[in-house]
Amino acid sequence: MEYSPAPVDDVRDEPPSASAPSDGQVLARQVGVVVLGRIAGALAEVLLPILLVRLLDKLSVAVLAYVLLLYGTVATIVATGLPESVLYFLAGKTPGERRRTVRRLALILGAIGGLVALGFFGFWALASWNHWGDAGMLRFIPWLVPYALFDLPSRLLPHLLVAESRHRQSAWFSILDSGSQLVAVLVPAGLGAPLWVPLAALSALAAVKLAVLATAMRLFYRGRDEKDAAPVSVRTIFRYALPLGLSEITSILNQRFDRFLVAAMFTSSQFADYFVGAWQIPVITIIPFAVGNVLMPRFTELFQTGRGADAVALWRLSAEKICLIILPVAVLFVVSAEETVTLLFGQSYAGAAWVFRIYTLVLLGRVAAYGNMLAAAGRTREVLYATSLGLVFNVVASVPLAYAIGFTGAAWGTVAAFVVIVAYYLRQIAQSSGVPLRQVFPFARWAQVLGVCAAAAAPAVAFKLFVPAEPWLALAGQAGAMFITYSVLATALGLIRRSDWAYVRDWLSLRGLRSAERRST
Repeated sequence: MEYSPAPVDDVRDEPPSASAPSDGQVLARQVGVVVLGRIAGALAEVLLPILLVRLLDKLSVAVLAYVLLLYGTVATIVATGLPESVLYFLAGKTPGERRRTVRRLALILGAIGGLVALGFFGFWALASWNHWGDAGMLRFIPWLVPYALFDLPSRLLPHLLVAESRHRQSAWFSILDSGSQLVAVLVPAGLGAPLWVPLAALSALAAVKLAVLATAMRLFYRGRDEKDAAPVSVRTIFRYALPLGLSEITSILNQRFDRFLVAAMFTSSQFADYFVGAWQIPVITIIPFAVGNVLMPRFTELFQTGRGADAVALWRLSAEKICLIILPVAVLFVVSAEETVTLLFGQSYAGAAWVFRIYTLVLLGRVAAYGNMLAAAGRTREVLYATSLGLVFNVVASVPLAYAIGFTGAAWGTVAAFVVIVAYYLRQIAQSSGVPLRQVFPFARWAQVLGVCAAAAAPAVAFKLFVPAEPWLALAGQAGAMFITYSVLATALGLIRRSDWAYVRDWLSLRGLRSAERRST
């Protein structure tokens, strides 16, 4: 019998109705609430530096940004792959096995947190003794010790909630976590408190999250211990998670290589333009990854039961739906790159518009979490191979392109590397599932939606060329012209259905967060 995680209690938010939602509707609802939570987190990351520079002087911003960047980089490198692995290891397990596996993962992350804390303390002591670096920055490093101890194991919590079909709670956790981190940093800064206060507040917040994790584990697995239930071995955990962690490191290098290349080959002014333009819209890019995380337990169960083709069918369907959201946004920003850059960074950075436009092209292919499918199939080494191949191709392509056409060549090299990575992923997904390569990705639907977006862009281009306006008004006018035309055309052609509009209305009204969370088996 397939295991379905039991609720904490038997009380439902709504009584069951005769017209129970279908399995697809349940998945759509789960995806929607988790995506909403992840978007809240992305908005918090965007708002933090914008607000921080208005509350602190430039030196204080530099110090706090340096310390948080140092911690964020180290924590991401050492923990990547472990928190997410709970989505894979809990699939198909008995309650007792789930309980012991989650406990083992939490202990491993706790041990890593201890090692990171020890490393920060040692780095601070050695640097202070030898007078390395800026003393004003170094004196705040010890505050990262308690932060690492509490934060790293607590990173398991949002993924555990998804693995246990607590999607609504996972969304609320993301929203509350993002908001509380903003408050922890901005309130002390606004009150003029010393810089150690935000760091202490973040450590206290991490301790609270760790306590919530411990409470959730007790509630989820109360009375579910089994004497013969064995957790997943430490060796198996690291064999699965280590390639994911290495692939994340490789991916970071791949994403940042072009910036280092431009810094080495071009002037400081050109590098400033490139740095400002070399980014993708964060709120949009998290959608496929959030969807992939929600669906990964289902993918894993399907692969483990020999139903790889069904996993691909579900993944393909999710990609078709994501196309309807991401492609029109990508096409809009390709058209309005100049207005977007000017509005965000000022006229002096107008040279960044083409870099931003080229980077936005990546969104045309970012309609699915490709690596999640291989991770669900247990083939994490192929994820590492994909990112490594992309890094090598990026280096090989970007250097000659930068010499040939200028600093935008580095951006084109990044786009080309992304295409290579996606092609490798699709080939490996086909091999893992037994599905022909041409049927893995929804090429026809993707092309149809992109064609409609191209047609819908015509009014936006006309507005851009013939209506003189301030950047904010020009962007608003182009967006309005684009999305109205796209909505009409896509609906008339049947690409967007009535059920899709109903889903969007529920999602925008936050009804998904308030509605009952139904579990599917």
